[in-house]
Amino acid sequence: MSTVAMLTEDPAATRTWVQSVLRGLAADNENAARLRETVQVYLANNLSNVAAAKVLDLHYNSVKYRVKRAAEERGEDFTRDRLSVELALLVCQWLGPAVLTPDQAKGGHVGGL
Repeated sequence: MSTVAMLTEDPAATRTWVQSVLRGLAADNENAARLRETVQVYLANNLSNVAAAKVLDLHYNSVKYRVKRAAEERGEDFTRDRLSVELALLVCQWLGPAVLTPDQAKGGHVGGL
């Protein structure tokens, strides 16, 4: 069974898992999406602000700031459970709002997969 099939088999469990791994980064809003993208690129570039900045076309200090903000939103850095974070970020990319926490300002709701 593929990873995607396992993750879509139980949408509620997948949503709960993503939210437990990413915490505040699992919010369904533009700011959290920007932070998720930055962290994803940062991790893919071996925790390098400089390399991530080149990919994202940002100044490396902007990447550093966003990674710091993302860690604050999550409540911890990304090194202890890096594989879970990377998988949760991919799940957000693949499944979007179905696994994200509704943005309270928009009054949205979490839809099914």
